Amino acid sequence: KDVLGILADTTNTICRGEISETGNRFNVGLTLDEYELIVREKTACLFAASCQTGALLAGASADGVKRFERFGMGIGMAFQIIDDTLDFVGREKRVGKPVMSDLREGKLTLPVLICLKMASAAEKKKIKTMILRKVKTAADFKFLEFLLKKYGAIQKSVERAREWVREAQEALAPLTENQAKRHLLEFADFLVRRDF
Repeated sequence: KDVLGILADTTNTICRGEISETGNRFNVGLTLDEYELIVREKTACLFAASCQTGALLAGASADGVKRFERFGMGIGMAFQIIDDTLDFVGREKRVGKPVMSDLREGKLTLPVLICLKMASAAEKKKIKTMILRKVKTAADFKFLEFLLKKYGAIQKSVERAREWVREAQEALAPLTENQAKRHLLEFADFLVRRDF
């Protein structure tokens, strides 16, 4: 009964996140907090629910269930942020989708939001014009690549993902040391290093 309740709530949250992401396409005013809320609802809550229900079914204490939920939320946030960086720097065959496909669809992700936050007034105007344009040109992508490098947006995004991984790992810190815990901590680290 508890597991079904968690999964039902998670399904509602994922739907809300997907609707929010769709509603914010081409929204040049999207904030970093709004972006993270979309990621939390669209992706991370599923990781959280998976870890939470696994702990529940394994008979963990209430504190243990909460810790696994926190772990799942952290790795889910990191997973999506890395996914968003791979949209710019990943290899198409490894990632499984065309590079910069999010941008083409008007989805603003963390690397672009970092550029918008750090850019000069003239650069901001140019980025916003590009985002609002339904069809992007090769020159648009070159300009954005230049800004991503100039402002270290990919590295800053990866560091934000690492912060979420640290949050996830801290959630499990009080648990007994064993092979299963080591595997979970290693998996969290892998999520930030992955290239697919």
